[in-house]
Amino acid sequence: MSLLTSALLCLASIAGLGDNAAFSNYITETGNRYVIMDSLPFEWITPTSFTDASAEGEVKKDEAKKEDEVKKDEPKKDESKKEDEVKKDEPKKDESKKEDEVKKDEPKKEEVKKDEPKKEEVKKDEPKKEEVKKDEPKKDEPKKEEVKKDEAKKEEPKPKYETVEVKASKLSIVEEFSACIIPDEVTPVLLNVTEWQNPFRVISVRPHGSKVSKGDKLIELDTEAYDNALADLRRSVKGLEITFQKAETAIETARKTNELDLLQVKQTIDRSKENWKHFWDVEWPNKLATVELNAQLTKTRLDAQREEFNQLKKMFEADDLVEHEEEFLLKRQKLELEVAEFNYKIAVEKYNRAKAVELPDLEQDNKQKYERALSTWEAALKVAPLVIKEAELEFEGQKVTFERAKAKLAKMEKQRSQLECRAPADGIFLYGSFENNKYVGYDLMRSTLKPEGSVPLKKTLGVVVSGTSEASISIPEKFWSSLDNGFKGWFTLNAYPNDELMVSLKSFTDFPIAEGEYQGTVKINGDIPSFIKLLPGMKGKVKLILKEKSKAIMIPTSALGREGYTTERFVYVLKGDKAVKRVVKTGCTVEKTIEITDGLESGEKIVKDWKKVEED
Repeated sequence: MSLLTSALLCLASIAGLGDNAAFSNYITETGNRYVIMDSLPFEWITPTSFTDASAEGEVKKDEAKKEDEVKKDEPKKDESKKEDEVKKDEPKKDESKKEDEVKKDEPKKEEVKKDEPKKEEVKKDEPKKEEVKKDEPKKDEPKKEEVKKDEAKKEEPKPKYETVEVKASKLSIVEEFSACIIPDEVTPVLLNVTEWQNPFRVISVRPHGSKVSKGDKLIELDTEAYDNALADLRRSVKGLEITFQKAETAIETARKTNELDLLQVKQTIDRSKENWKHFWDVEWPNKLATVELNAQLTKTRLDAQREEFNQLKKMFEADDLVEHEEEFLLKRQKLELEVAEFNYKIAVEKYNRAKAVELPDLEQDNKQKYERALSTWEAALKVAPLVIKEAELEFEGQKVTFERAKAKLAKMEKQRSQLECRAPADGIFLYGSFENNKYVGYDLMRSTLKPEGSVPLKKTLGVVVSGTSEASISIPEKFWSSLDNGFKGWFTLNAYPNDELMVSLKSFTDFPIAEGEYQGTVKINGDIPSFIKLLPGMKGKVKLILKEKSKAIMIPTSALGREGYTTERFVYVLKGDKAVKRVVKTGCTVEKTIEITDGLESGEKIVKDWKKVEED
């Protein structure tokens, strides 16, 4: 190893690197040239908290000067070193060796004499050697100063923690997002025929990418079955309208009929009530009196016949009458008496029956008639509203059926215009659709939109697009909170990789469109070069400037600690030989560094790993 190499390793050891064998690999010797590598592993660099930045700069400058001087003086140094080594070694040679060498060199004296001219040349070069020797002290002077500085550094205490110096520097965060050109206006072409289930057969269709004007026919469909169903529905609606009108009339009829029925029942109950009163007030007393009078009359007649019979009998006994007259009168009177007795007997039986059976039956009959009329009235009062309600429900049912059929007819007639499939606006007709600002569905529609193809219902068949001044970008969730409308950037299309278009963020969703993905829209600003043709669906990359600061303090994330289960963050600031905890406020994170918005100032030194302090 050469003296210069040894000197460099000595300097490295003073700086704390000399003990690392890997460092020596960064100093290589090639012939007489020494090369110091530009970079060293990060973990071998002296901690910035205990290194003088100005001293480091001077050391680097001196090392560069040394390299230049070494390259210039390498030949001179070698010659002077050789002479010094020869002079130092001559006194140390053994005298015996000298004698032996003299003896051996005697045959070579002649050769020495021949080389005398060369010695004279060497003598001529001696003044140059002296000049070199004069220059050597000057070269060694900077080295002595560096050694003194290194010795001073050795005397400084070794750092307890690895630290970093807080510096304010320019911060510019630019992120790249996948982008796709989207049209300014997208008008879908679809068959939203809700009252029809069968697909339509395609007769003809315009080619994909055709330029169209508003009202141009895009797709011709076979609508015969739909038109027939529409005609049948028109007839059905007319019939339902008549049924509905009849149901409406039935309500009025039921109301009037119900009123009449209630009136009739009320009249019946009133009559029954009057009959019941008449029975107790008139019929019952008269009937009973008639039976009693009839019985009394019969008894009176019986008594008269008996008295007359007795008188005749007395007369017969007194012989007031002749014999043949007596016998005739007596027989006749006896017969009349028997008839009177029989009539009396019947009258008594009628009286008893009338009192015991006929009058109670008549009472029960009148009572039942009254109760039946009363029950009919009560039932009529309950049933009458139900009859009306039933008529009203029938009316409502017919009304709903009619209204539904009428609404269906209106929808089918309105949706019939969709089957014309005409261009809703000026633009370019594309198969498929734009979903979440992404062009999709072309492959499916290409196999469907062809003659004899079957068009699905309630699906977007195509779109008419116009304008291309915006692009859609996919935003990963980790960048969502950093976005704000108006962020500037530039757009590079895959079709034009060497050209950039200036853009600004117009909007972005506050809900995900897929797992971990949000969507944004950027507006293309400024003039677009004439050779760039923008088409919907073109893909590329958008770079947005998420944050830009002229002076931002960034520190390693390892230096930032958290206070328990809180949001409070802190760092350890070096004050002399002590690490003092300080609460700070944070901003954005960039890879393994984080922005400090409040709590630190440029020039301060902080502990690189806060956990080391906590462990102590």
